[in-house]
Amino acid sequence: MKSLLRFQPQPTFWRTCRVLANHTRLKILKHLMGQRERAVSEVASAMKIRADLASRYLRAMNARGILKARPTGRFVRYRLAADRTIPAARPLLVSLQRALSCKRDCTGNIFRLLTAFTHPRRQKILTALRERPMTLQQLHVRTRVPQRALRRHLMKLVRRKFVIVRGKTYHSVRPEDPLARNLLALAIVSPS
Repeated sequence: MKSLLRFQPQPTFWRTCRVLANHTRLKILKHLMGQRERAVSEVASAMKIRADLASRYLRAMNARGILKARPTGRFVRYRLAADRTIPAARPLLVSLQRALSCKRDCTGNIFRLLTAFTHPRRQKILTALRERPMTLQQLHVRTRVPQRALRRHLMKLVRRKFVIVRGKTYHSVRPEDPLARNLLALAIVSPS
């Protein structure tokens, strides 16, 4: 009898960013930074949210390789830890921890940066622009993204300072923000 291996698909980077691009989830990550482990009820109480919502948020981040879950009886305890089987998890978690360690509430900026990577088409666009600057038509041909959608995605990338426009040509930008630089590097390397 053949043994059956359960196939575990790798989480895509853009979906991980979509999960993390949430103010409450970012606050949960910041809360867990100073803790060893926390039960769902403890996280819910600290965040002033319902336990079922805290559980759903924690499970989603666990599925993306950012948290480790440990069942203890009828409770589940979570802690920050990157899943070693997910290549982007460790560098992403380290970058997020650095960004979240600021004294003030920096979740707004982190949220804004993460939203640049919440769609696979933006990964395609950024990858194409890393090769060379392109016009809208050249990007359309290279990425096969419809022009109307391409304009929308480009505007989001321009507003988040990952792309600039000079004349009719779009250029990739090396961001100054360390988190932005790391997100861009992970987006270019990770398969969509």
